[in-house]
Amino acid sequence: MFRWYLFLFVSSFANAQSPVIVTDLHSQWRVYEEGSYRSSAIPHQTWHLDFHTERHGGEFLEVEAAEPFAVFIDRTLSVRSVRRIYWSVDSLARRYRDVQISVAFARAVPAPVARLTLPSDPHPLWMAPAGTRPSSQFSYFTTVVALGLLTIFIMLMQSNPQLMMDYLNFIKLFSLQEREENLVANRIGSSNNLLFYAFSAMGSAYLLMVLYHFAPGRLPAIGHFSESTWMGNLWSWLALSCVILMVLVAKLIVINLLSVLFHVRDTTALQFFNFIRLFFFTFIALTILCLVYFALGGNSTGFYGGLVTAVLVVSILYVLIIYFKLLGRTHFRYFHLFSYLCATEILPLVILIRILIY
Repeated sequence: MFRWYLFLFVSSFANAQSPVIVTDLHSQWRVYEEGSYRSSAIPHQTWHLDFHTERHGGEFLEVEAAEPFAVFIDRTLSVRSVRRIYWSVDSLARRYRDVQISVAFARAVPAPVARLTLPSDPHPLWMAPAGTRPSSQFSYFTTVVALGLLTIFIMLMQSNPQLMMDYLNFIKLFSLQEREENLVANRIGSSNNLLFYAFSAMGSAYLLMVLYHFAPGRLPAIGHFSESTWMGNLWSWLALSCVILMVLVAKLIVINLLSVLFHVRDTTALQFFNFIRLFFFTFIALTILCLVYFALGGNSTGFYGGLVTAVLVVSILYVLIIYFKLLGRTHFRYFHLFSYLCATEILPLVILIRILIY
């Protein structure tokens, strides 16, 4: 008899903790293709769910997936970098009648779990108010890293102010003729320049993670470095910084090797220094824009997506700038120089776009 009562007690406790599934919404997911919403059985990066709040009073909407995703309510970012949401339909109904809920992943995945439930617990832990931004450990990560980068920036400024100002001189980037004394800093293998390369890599990794956090659909490759805790994001940021630094070193090696092949060795320092100058200036400018926009209360994914587009446009313009810079310092034909830039600038840029965005 004791065993029977114990079984009833355990069973009732388990039932009290398990929500009752009212409606399975998995089959109602849609994808946007060719100007219309349609169902799909293959993986996609973004899934949409049309939801009528008035029909499901007292119920809870649950969406769950194995990978982190961002949630949009009527194309407005609501939650980012989560694996599960558990929302009160009554809370949604206070602001919306007919609502479209979209979930965006870093890469194409099958449709996530979606269902309406009636929990026995009247105060579930995951009942986040709709339309609000829940507290996230990502803010702790951004604050800690921003303070660290600011400290490193001040240290670099004090240790070598002339080199710092040379990197930040945006006008020199468009100068087609630079005197030799202005290129003293172009000793690309010096210890001072290596410190700037490392700082540029850390700053760029930080910016990429922030852009992915606010616009996850634009940089799917960075999703592999996204974590749910601030410490996890910190280690991911360090890993991404190392990857970017290795890419910069690989680019320097490629430029040196191809400059020998194309007989343009005297332009290696000029080319790579201007690339780092653009790299350095771009991430500082975009970081300041992000901070100002966030301080003003901005929360539009279009703004952060526009920054990604701006980086691509600046990268393309850089190829034109460096072409005319090298044209004034060499005596080769146009096609010879263009072939050299295709190998050292254009092709790596295309590969980078393919990896980061598609």
